[in-house]
Amino acid sequence: MAVAAREVGLTGQQTRQLFTDIATSVAAGNLSLDDSEGVFRAMVQIMGKARVQAEELRGQLGDRLPAAVSMFAKANNIAITELDGLMKKGELGVDELVKFARTYAEQYGPVMEEVTDRMQASMNRARNEYNDWLRTMLNSGNQTKLKQAFDRIAEFFSGDDGEKFAESL
Repeated sequence: MAVAAREVGLTGQQTRQLFTDIATSVAAGNLSLDDSEGVFRAMVQIMGKARVQAEELRGQLGDRLPAAVSMFAKANNIAITELDGLMKKGELGVDELVKFARTYAEQYGPVMEEVTDRMQASMNRARNEYNDWLRTMLNSGNQTKLKQAFDRIAEFFSGDDGEKFAESL
């Protein structure tokens, strides 16, 4: 996504904001892994073409993000009846995509604060426990065994079992 964004002239800050907005929408919508990947893929395809087309907006985003088409029109002050004509003419580009992503994510602001707070607290507890555990392991002379364990963990997360585990969550 970063490469595609850079190619259409988005700054690093704009790219981060776009990613955050899409990630917020995906998380708040509780999308599956496949749907999440589909949303990001559609965004990259739109940036790759430097214009919004019906295939990506209606077919990919619209199928995964509820009310994406009407929200896109609303975010860009376009009548829904004019949308297809503008897409056919190639008059909708990355600027309109960015406005849509921002507007779509903003509708989830209050929900995401609550989800993020809960998730951040859980992540912080896990990180603290992990750090305590790691200090204990490193101080006990088990560096070789610890390295082997981390190698196995890395294999797990990069393999099919790790993917299945993530999907099961």
